[in-house]
Amino acid sequence: MFGAVLGAAGCAADPAGGAAKPAPSEKPTTSAPATPAVDPSPTGTAKLPGCEELLPLEDVRRISGDDRMVFLSDSAPYRALVVEHEFRPVAAAAYGSAAESEACAWGVPNTGQVTSLLVARLSDAQRKEVIAELEGAGFERSEQNGNPMFTRHEETGLSGWLRAYLFRGDIWFTEVSSEQTPQFALDAAAGIRD
Repeated sequence: MFGAVLGAAGCAADPAGGAAKPAPSEKPTTSAPATPAVDPSPTGTAKLPGCEELLPLEDVRRISGDDRMVFLSDSAPYRALVVEHEFRPVAAAAYGSAAESEACAWGVPNTGQVTSLLVARLSDAQRKEVIAELEGAGFERSEQNGNPMFTRHEETGLSGWLRAYLFRGDIWFTEVSSEQTPQFALDAAAGIRD
């Protein structure tokens, strides 16, 4: 559903305001990204980094294997779409009332391909409630260096749709993308130091 809504939000339009151009038929390829080691839970409360520090563009391009990816400086439409269409009620309330939050988006111009990464600092009670909601919703649970991660990959249209939720201490990473693995969330979590 999110992918269809992204098209309606105008993410396929030419950033210069011109008409949308057809997407190239092939995505540039690079070798598969290595999975970073996600350090155990952070212990401090340092301020969350901004998007371009959280995942620099060169890292985004490495992760996606696509040199056409750009940082979308106005991530508000994508944040609203993720909260409204991808979060369940408890998760939406927790994100909306989080002590700190950041919303990032990267995409390939004129293609509708967007990856959103939402990051929030949650209280212990909020964290437990969101995890309980995900467990009750049938997401696949795994552990990344002792940190709980929940994923769901659905086939929609021409490509699949990934939703991933990673919890590292009091920080919650949400990735919504057409990627096969939650590499954006994993790399962002590995890069945060307190």
